[in-house]
Amino acid sequence: MAQAKKLWRPLKAWRPYEWVPFKKAWQRAKKVIWSDLRLMRRDLRQKFVDGRLIMAVRFFARDGTETRRIILEPACWQWLNINDASSITGWELIPGWDADAHKEEECDFRVRRRELDKLYPDADTTGPAGPPGATGSQGPTGHARPTGPQSPAASVEVTGPTGQAGPTGSQGPAASVGATGPTGSVGATGPAFALSDRRKPGRKIIKKLATDGRSRARQLYEGKGKDADGASVS
Repeated sequence: MAQAKKLWRPLKAWRPYEWVPFKKAWQRAKKVIWSDLRLMRRDLRQKFVDGRLIMAVRFFARDGTETRRIILEPACWQWLNINDASSITGWELIPGWDADAHKEEECDFRVRRRELDKLYPDADTTGPAGPPGATGSQGPTGHARPTGPQSPAASVEVTGPTGQAGPTGSQGPAASVGATGPTGSVGATGPAFALSDRRKPGRKIIKKLATDGRSRARQLYEGKGKDADGASVS
């Protein structure tokens, strides 16, 4: 049992962004190694044997429940072989490994991103951006440069003398006055309105009429030597 513990160890905290699926790691290594399948298997496996790459294995039951999660130590790879991007065999040869217990389980192979990015970098599989770093101190204020000499102001152009006024043109003939049109005929005068006799004169009007009548009669009879009542004046 002591030997088995040296071949793998449990992975306690699972952080997906720290691990890359083995299929993607295979594709990234293939771009760098660029050799046939046999050399690809050997070179990639050797990276795990040397500890330059680290692999984790997750085990899932048929119902999708995760049953186990381990990290393979470099010594474990002396029994394992990489066949392709989805096949790693030799588990039953590992001392202390219960192959029957994991026969019905599915395995998810992952490669730690930290070592993979150093050996086989790829911009498409770069991990999430980390937190922003601290802001650096502000540098000293630069010295103000002296202002250069100002260019001379542009000279104002002198205005030329005013030219002589031209002669006044002759006045045109006065326009003739048009003939006056004929005067229209005067319309007929309308009938005068008769005084209305519907209202009887008041006392003041009657008294005024009587006074006016006497004055008129006195004037008529003065020339004949009679008063206003018709009597002779001696």
